[in-house]
Amino acid sequence: MLASNSGFFRLILGILLSSNYLGSAYEFSALDGDSHSRHGARTDSSTKAALKTLWEAPLAVKGHHVEPLLRSAYKYEVPLPRNWDRLSHKLITPGSNITVVAFGGSVTVGHHAFNEDSSWPEEVVAWMRAAFPDVTFSFINLGHGATVAMAAALCYYHDMPPDADLVLVEYSINGCGSGQCLDFSHPQVAGYEQLLRKVMLKAPQAALLSMACFSFKITHKGLPGAYWKTGEDMHAVIAKRYNVPMVSVRDALYNAMFDDALMLPLLGLTRDDFFKDHIHPKLAGARVYGAGFVAWAIRHLVTKSLLLQAQQQQHGVAAAPAQHYRHHAHSYLDMLPTRRRGLLGLFSSSSSSSSSSSSGGGGGRIFPFSTGLGRQHSWMISAQRPNIESSNDLQSTALAAALGASSALPSAVSPVAAQQLDVDTFCAAGEAFQPFAVSNNGWDWVEEGRHDCRSPGCRKFGYKSVTPGARIVFEFNTSSVLSREQLQHKGKLSLFMLFLKQQSYVPEDGSGTVDGMGIVRVQCEQGCSCDALEVNGENTDRTAELDTVQTQVSAHPRCVVSVTLLNQTTTGGHKFKINGMAVAAYTD
Repeated sequence: MLASNSGFFRLILGILLSSNYLGSAYEFSALDGDSHSRHGARTDSSTKAALKTLWEAPLAVKGHHVEPLLRSAYKYEVPLPRNWDRLSHKLITPGSNITVVAFGGSVTVGHHAFNEDSSWPEEVVAWMRAAFPDVTFSFINLGHGATVAMAAALCYYHDMPPDADLVLVEYSINGCGSGQCLDFSHPQVAGYEQLLRKVMLKAPQAALLSMACFSFKITHKGLPGAYWKTGEDMHAVIAKRYNVPMVSVRDALYNAMFDDALMLPLLGLTRDDFFKDHIHPKLAGARVYGAGFVAWAIRHLVTKSLLLQAQQQQHGVAAAPAQHYRHHAHSYLDMLPTRRRGLLGLFSSSSSSSSSSSSGGGGGRIFPFSTGLGRQHSWMISAQRPNIESSNDLQSTALAAALGASSALPSAVSPVAAQQLDVDTFCAAGEAFQPFAVSNNGWDWVEEGRHDCRSPGCRKFGYKSVTPGARIVFEFNTSSVLSREQLQHKGKLSLFMLFLKQQSYVPEDGSGTVDGMGIVRVQCEQGCSCDALEVNGENTDRTAELDTVQTQVSAHPRCVVSVTLLNQTTTGGHKFKINGMAVAAYTD
């Protein structure tokens, strides 16, 4: 334990400066218990105490020598990260209740035997409980093993409470791990963006953090798997567009993960200690992911937010943690001379500029503006201080809009996601899917998930058949997604089927294909109309995952859809499993 708050905060300052956190020691003096600003303000003691506790919470990866490694996993700086000011304020308020939600695949679900009943997001929450002991945390794991982002955007987001405070999103492997997601038009890239939009619309106060996991595969030649075979690079562009920070385990561990001579001195672990396979971490690996890389990112984001709120209070600006742009309000900007660079590296000015600002000199001045990525831009702000409240409010509002920090969602990056309407979907999946079957000949209701796992995402309900000619009929209300007026204004509907896509296995003894997947025909029978589809359950990319297929459908309160298992096959088998149906709205 450190001897004094002053020494403690100066130690943090050194770490922050080494990570390009802050511009100068002056900015951190707002948190030094023995210091006053030149304006005579003293930072609220609760903020200092909260930061002290936060920085004393141990990370899973310890030692100053790994600080650059932890920092390297933080993919980029976001000038105004979405809702992190609100979350930071709530985290340091005793008695707060924080709800954390996680989306992702089996890496997020965790709870394998080798995970010892845990997962990386649960390790995040465990660390947060230590870092913020006066706060009550609840955790909802909406991860589903072997699922793609589109399934979450269609269905699983419905299970998220609208008052969620922090949402963690991991979907860079499933649907993308074989190099599929190299184009913004790819369905799973679009699905990732749609999921972010659905989360932001349903839980508008939630802070978000993207977690990009990676398949550290070793090729048959003994070489590291391709660096680019991930959805991360497409997802990073999208996440940054929405002011969502991202953690990348590939960026931090790609070199070390294939060389135990690097892993051992850095993490005290070998690759075998870290992973069960090339994707799923053991408990030690989950702790590095959650209580190491993600925890570092949370500490980084909360510290930045609290320091900037302290700066506001120091200069007599009322803190408004729920509003992004208030962190850069006019009175803060006007008080930054050269020797006191902007708290986040956002603004710096000349001493003469500050002097003229303080003396009320007229006119406007150009101040260099840094995005946090090292690029300098120009931003015109007024150099007058007296009686310019409305002018600076306009400027700060303009800045917030320029940086994408308004509550309204930006235009979509993916052209496919851009066609989707921001309205709720209809989804029937999981156990809720069973009652929608109104006629059934040859399909069994099954649950084929992992039974050693307590997480709901381990359960895999659906209708399965291996018999050609088997037919099942479902009935849905496809008119519930859009109003009549919306349909008249060029709104359209897509019918999605969620199904198992799986590789077939042929034993070396030639005894026959195991789990050979079949082909079904999907068509509208009554009430509604749609283009019929033939869907092949064979997966040539990965072993198995839940996939989606879609067709345009008309609106009708009793839309009757049939699925028939065909005789034709590309695998020698006929297994097919239907996991759900959904309806989503779009426009051309």
